[in-house]
Amino acid sequence: MDDSVVPEVVVQEVQKLPRTKPLYYDAPYQARFKSNILRAIELETKTFLVLEETCFFPEGGGQPGDKGSIILGSQKFKVTDTQSVGEVTVHVLDGPKGVLNEGQNIEGEVDWVRRYAHMKQHTGSHIVFSSIRRVLGLKKLQYMGVQLGSDRSHIDINYGEAIEYERMHEIEKLANQICMKNIPVKISWSSREEAERAYGDRLGITDVTPYGNVRVVEVEDCDVALCCGTHVKSTAECTPIKMLGRERLQKGVERIEFTVGQDAYIIYDKSMGMLEQIAKLLQVPTSEIYRKISFLTSEREGLRDEIRDLKIRLAESEALEMLRNAEAVGDVKIIVKSLPNLPVDGLKRIASTMTHHDSSAIVMLASADEQGYLVGAAGQAALSRGIDMGSILKEIAQHFGGRGGGAAKIAQAGGIPPEHIQQALDKGIQNINEVLKQKPT
Repeated sequence: MDDSVVPEVVVQEVQKLPRTKPLYYDAPYQARFKSNILRAIELETKTFLVLEETCFFPEGGGQPGDKGSIILGSQKFKVTDTQSVGEVTVHVLDGPKGVLNEGQNIEGEVDWVRRYAHMKQHTGSHIVFSSIRRVLGLKKLQYMGVQLGSDRSHIDINYGEAIEYERMHEIEKLANQICMKNIPVKISWSSREEAERAYGDRLGITDVTPYGNVRVVEVEDCDVALCCGTHVKSTAECTPIKMLGRERLQKGVERIEFTVGQDAYIIYDKSMGMLEQIAKLLQVPTSEIYRKISFLTSEREGLRDEIRDLKIRLAESEALEMLRNAEAVGDVKIIVKSLPNLPVDGLKRIASTMTHHDSSAIVMLASADEQGYLVGAAGQAALSRGIDMGSILKEIAQHFGGRGGGAAKIAQAGGIPPEHIQQALDKGIQNINEVLKQKPT
């Protein structure tokens, strides 16, 4: 049985019961209470308990239902979830069988650490929403969904563009400024119509916000919304707030993930610890990390270019040595070589150098990283024998599922599976020899 769902047979029985008095609204910081059992329904391995009054908050408004314990004398039973059936609150217990009965006086104990985390996350969601609206400059921004957790939460908003890192940073900064102002969180009741008249575009609502008597949660000069959840007394209790990221859910809807309080502090603490380790490694103060890394990155790029150039020069030297030692096939020389880890432009440079030094040279070079590359070149004397490197490489590329082409003098091919590079070179030699046979000296 799913803990988060009240079975229909239980719904049918409890919906006729009197309204459960919600102690969590008038006393959200109260974790222990006494109450009388109105109904205890045993079903499979669960007991569904209805009390006259309760501090347990039932799931709603994106806030999970409370967990905790029900105490009867010396016995304690675990509450795994709290749900609502209309205005009746249902406590879902693991067991017990034949112990809890109508009329008994029990004591309830809410898992306060979890509840308080939800209170901070819920108030934090209002602060984050307000900060998003201010930073993006959107008066009519709306909630499309809210889901709170004890360690992280998210809100979905009607916004059709990606929110850049810089904007997310501004949102986080503004949210924390609101926290540090220690603004009281005010709660009142009114009709939805009265709230809309009083607050206008400032009022945060969703597509499922009810009409009739509603609960108004206001952070003065910051945010006001219709909300059924439990909240902290002041924005200072949400300090700090950390933005965790964003994602596109669908066209026109962005999800913003965040966390508050201790979990946010843990992230900040780990980040600062990492920065201090990096600063120690770089031998600079933390304030100089960005400048130092920018310098090292630029230096690395320069060194990479130098190493690349040296590799090409070395390969050129080796290629020219190969050219000198190559045996002539009639009046041409065929040089085929795999040169790993060289870019295409390096292969082209080497091939051009070889054909420039010897017009009888026919060169085919290969390299591979995630895909294989071929470069072919032919000197003037080789061209007079009918060699067309563009046609040859195009045919090879097509044979191995790649793409290629170019001029008769020099051409290239790419997209060849690395494991087929040697086969591609062998096919190239075969094609060259076939052309030479068709046009002998």
